[in-house]
Amino acid sequence: MRIIDAHCHVARSLTVDQALKWLDSTGFEKVVCFSQGPNGKGAEVRQSVRHIAEVARKSDGRVIPFAWLDPTYKQVKSVLREAVEKLDIVGVKIIPDGWMPYDPPCMRLYEQIAEFDLPLMFHSGILWSYGDTSRFCRPANYECLMQFPTLRFSLAHIGWPWVDECLAVVGKIRETRRRRGVQGEQCYVDCTPGTPPLWRRDALKKALYYVSADVMFFGTDGRPGGDTKWPRSVAQQDKRLLAALKVSRASQAAYFAANFERFLTQSLKG
Repeated sequence: MRIIDAHCHVARSLTVDQALKWLDSTGFEKVVCFSQGPNGKGAEVRQSVRHIAEVARKSDGRVIPFAWLDPTYKQVKSVLREAVEKLDIVGVKIIPDGWMPYDPPCMRLYEQIAEFDLPLMFHSGILWSYGDTSRFCRPANYECLMQFPTLRFSLAHIGWPWVDECLAVVGKIRETRRRRGVQGEQCYVDCTPGTPPLWRRDALKKALYYVSADVMFFGTDGRPGGDTKWPRSVAQQDKRLLAALKVSRASQAAYFAANFERFLTQSLKG
């Protein structure tokens, strides 16, 4: 079965050889790699985006490069333009940390991301950083994205521990689009843990029942170039759980690869 790991972070020192060795060891076909975290780092983000773009360029398509951006950085639009027009970055990652997803700088950045027709991946749920940071990442905060109907986005970690809230947001957006006659899925569920093993079966079961396998995709929160035991264990765990939940082989295959490919490439414009 083809596997695309749609959610990974990297060290600044990552080389393409390390990334490809990691992929071969995990058995995954491709991996999404986010550039280094930009929040509070200002202009350092440019070099981080250039780094992951260079790794991807040499990877023969196996590393999928996403720019991790901080909407509050004054030069962020310039960084994004360079990333798309010169570096072949194919998506954007955002983690709200000290600001809300609906704050004005964020809304202005969403407009540009929509213009470039890029997919946008959000962190949602508990945020493992110092202080009371998780409040910025509550799934309901992302309802503001409904104002950008051509911008497709995903909510990571199934919003854990706010799984029900995450799925409610996805369901609300889907139903609102249906009522308005708007085609295409705008909001996807990134099933990267987040969810500890004790909660994971229940979270996947709820997602399958309420929003369906069609908008769910696989990720590990792994570290290409580093440990391979964790990502392999996440893949094996999800295979067992999906089989136990009687998910068809076709839907399992979509969960592990095709759904993310659709999220990556299927435009909501026009």
